[in-house]
Amino acid sequence: MREFLHRIVFGNPLYDASLGSRPPGPLASMGGGLLSVHAAQMADNLSPFPAAAGAVTELGGDAFRALPLMLPVDARSAVDSRLPNLVRWTPAAWRPDVLGERISRLTDAFEMLTGGASARARAQLGRTVLRGARHLHRVPMSAPRPWRRFLTHRGRIFSALALAEVRRALARDLRALGADVDRQVLGDGGHIERSPSKALAVLALLIEIRDALAHHQMEPPAGLISAIDRMAPFIRALRMGDGELTLLGGGRAGDEDLIEAVLSASGNHGRAMAYAPHTGYCRLRSGQTTVLVDTGRGGAGDPDAHLSPLAFELCIGKMRLVTSCGLACADIAGGETWGPALRKTAAHATLVLGGQDAHPTEVHAERRDHDGARLLEGWHDGYEKAYGIRHHRALYLDAGGGDLRGEDRLSGGFATPFAIRFHLHPDVAALPVEGGQEALLKLPRGPGWRFRCDGRLDVEDSVYFGDGLRHRSRQIVIAGEHGGDCGGDHGGDTVVKWRLAMDR
Repeated sequence: MREFLHRIVFGNPLYDASLGSRPPGPLASMGGGLLSVHAAQMADNLSPFPAAAGAVTELGGDAFRALPLMLPVDARSAVDSRLPNLVRWTPAAWRPDVLGERISRLTDAFEMLTGGASARARAQLGRTVLRGARHLHRVPMSAPRPWRRFLTHRGRIFSALALAEVRRALARDLRALGADVDRQVLGDGGHIERSPSKALAVLALLIEIRDALAHHQMEPPAGLISAIDRMAPFIRALRMGDGELTLLGGGRAGDEDLIEAVLSASGNHGRAMAYAPHTGYCRLRSGQTTVLVDTGRGGAGDPDAHLSPLAFELCIGKMRLVTSCGLACADIAGGETWGPALRKTAAHATLVLGGQDAHPTEVHAERRDHDGARLLEGWHDGYEKAYGIRHHRALYLDAGGGDLRGEDRLSGGFATPFAIRFHLHPDVAALPVEGGQEALLKLPRGPGWRFRCDGRLDVEDSVYFGDGLRHRSRQIVIAGEHGGDCGGDHGGDTVVKWRLAMDR
């Protein structure tokens, strides 16, 4: 119904005429350079830009066409050829977040695109930007995902700074931005969607808005500066030893240089936080070992949430050892098909009960540090509604980083099968040891690692989509039955102890 009404109103010749046909006055510069282009690609779970950008790239399926990160030599002619598709309202290309993205790129690159162009071509592109800006300031804020609202905010603010014709809307634009920052950026610097990739994109967008305001000698709102200062240590916390993002919560390994550029541009040099209580992530670091643990609820009511309470990822130096399966790029063959499977609890390094996903309403975690060693103890109620069983997990990392010990405990309920999964990075080879309670793990470099448990383990096939593309990998699985003979019965509880240690 909404799309039908939009077609009637916005597709009407009278509305089109209200957007004006005169070109704007001179467009003010934004200061140059958008950090968020590639970060937004990651947040949208699309394939990254090719190394050599060609003509104008179509991003996000049929949603919109905009400038690539690296403008080609013939960018001006490419944009000119697409102007007829951008001048008049269409439901996909003029969706607020999509239009905001396009206006931001065109205002930022306006001088580059029109340098040496005829007055007529310059006026034509300026008129396209102005008409879009007027529409963007009239329509309600809407986006398919909360984080994409910041694309609309940036488009409104950039156009108000660049165009005298809509400058009076700037104060209202900044108030609306502040309200969304308060709503979406949590106290620990995380984003309400919990995705590390989306948090990175939001941080890049806020930095661009801050810098554009500063370029126009305007003091950025205090809330904007505070959000940037909270988000930078949060992003640092979610980097693994290789400098890329954890896959927990729907993150993508991403581009180390991009992450470094965003963090550098933030101007904040605070250390990575050890615990993000509002978003729900915990970072354990000792020696060269980094462990990231999901201590959040996984986005209650969000159909795209990753259901991975108390899952962890482990990195030795720059080499990932235990990981999540990741998330397939939506624009590759079969990407959408893989999506639901990769969000399941079984696609993460945690316990799965009854072959079902965990849907926690409460996750509790507490960490303690002593003489360089790290201990995290937690539980979640994700299986209580279905089975009456609570999952407890303890993780201990020694001071040298060469010994990670875990304990998974199930309490309450009735006899139910379980599987504890440890997905391995594709570069890790796993060899079961005779007896069925050990496996040798060989990394590309350095000493091997040994996995031991007090139950029986199996090494099975798995998949890895860390970069958005499918790779074959392996996983260690400890299977048993709550109340059965795996682990042991401790006053009605089933306890499984395991250990990942450097093979010295």
